[in-house]
Amino acid sequence: MTNIRKMNPQDVPTVASIHYTELKNSFLCSFGQHFIEQLYYGMLTIPTTFGYVSEEKGQIIGFAFCCENTQGLFTKTIVNRFWHLF
Repeated sequence: MTNIRKMNPQDVPTVASIHYTELKNSFLCSFGQHFIEQLYYGMLTIPTTFGYVSEEKGQIIGFAFCCENTQGLFTKTIVNRFWHLF
């Protein structure tokens, strides 16, 4: 049975791995999996963003991440996580 729940910071490594594996030809993946992890950690701290994960047997098999307003999203996220990117 599939369970859908709100994403939390502990989910980020798995979510980043899925993103990196499934969207490997995307622009963001060109920066590497560590960058994607930091991006999700940062986006989770912004009040206008939210994410959900889909689980089967306790394993995350998919996710969705949304933002109410994308204006400045990446700038805010990178500023929040800048020192973690290296």
